[in-house]
Amino acid sequence: MIRLLVVGKDKFTYNRTAVLLAGLEANPQVKVSLHPLHSKSRAEGKELFERSKESDFILVPAFRHTDMPFVKRWSSIPVIFDPLVSKYMTKVVDYKQYWKFYKYFIDYKVFRLADLLIADTKVHRETYQKIFGIPYAKSITIPVGVNTDVYYPSTKLSLSSGKHNHSTKFVVGFYGSFVPLQGTSVIIDAAKKLLQHTDVTIRLIGTGYDFNRIVEIIDRNDLDNVELLGWVDQEKLKLEVEQFDLCLGIFGSSSKAHSVVPNKVYHYAALSKPIITKDTVGIREVFDESSAVLIEGDAQSLVDAILKLKSDVTSRITLGNNAYQVMESKYTHHHVAQLLVDRLLQE
Repeated sequence: MIRLLVVGKDKFTYNRTAVLLAGLEANPQVKVSLHPLHSKSRAEGKELFERSKESDFILVPAFRHTDMPFVKRWSSIPVIFDPLVSKYMTKVVDYKQYWKFYKYFIDYKVFRLADLLIADTKVHRETYQKIFGIPYAKSITIPVGVNTDVYYPSTKLSLSSGKHNHSTKFVVGFYGSFVPLQGTSVIIDAAKKLLQHTDVTIRLIGTGYDFNRIVEIIDRNDLDNVELLGWVDQEKLKLEVEQFDLCLGIFGSSSKAHSVVPNKVYHYAALSKPIITKDTVGIREVFDESSAVLIEGDAQSLVDAILKLKSDVTSRITLGNNAYQVMESKYTHHHVAQLLVDRLLQE
């Protein structure tokens, strides 16, 4: 039995963390305990030290880079860190905020503090080795995966109507936080080219970094074929995505965009939805042409793929079913948790 203590100034609800915890908590080989940090005082450090003596490993979850020095200082056992992102790669490389180059040194320090560093893709693991000098043996690839107790295909595509939803419109959907790697500007450029196809609606869920600029472009170009739903709670997100006839992944051009397999794509696949996304090294770790439409990432390629799939219900059904089978075979919350369990049993 592995006794795992999950520590961080965190609610442990972000998708990556929630998926991994769901799998670990369901695993009979693991006993999971949560230890939210409220401060980084000496008293809390002593409490963490005592709790660590009752555990085998500590796991610091996604985004909690700033917790790592405190946790490592007070832990009596090995510390696993699941950063999900490099702050340097996100802020400096992806967002081009070059004045934040100091993020590199934060990553360099905290990644090296970890006794085991988790990467969500092989290409991210290689990046950690190349850019931050993390020995390959001190890292592991654990895909984000999907909690298939939450995301499962409760609706099926109708072969007769060719639709998932009851609308007269063909709904091409996306959800996200409008960050650069998602390439929402490519989706909007595609919407401009689709204006003459009045039976196609582009539906965007979410808000975030680039949202206001996207709204301005929509208004300036009178894109009445674009619907903005804004922020949707996680509890309602599945219901909204189920209304999509076709799902859009990411289309950004940064190195980070080429390295990730985002939450949304796992969710679409688990719902047995047909997916269009940019052809990247990261995406190809999970999907191929049989389970997703992989394109160059420019607006015209996206338009061509949308119109082709719109007129081919059989291909949409096949793609959705194949994507679902990929999730069921290797990427459920049980699968991703078992990867960590197997590694810890070797330590």
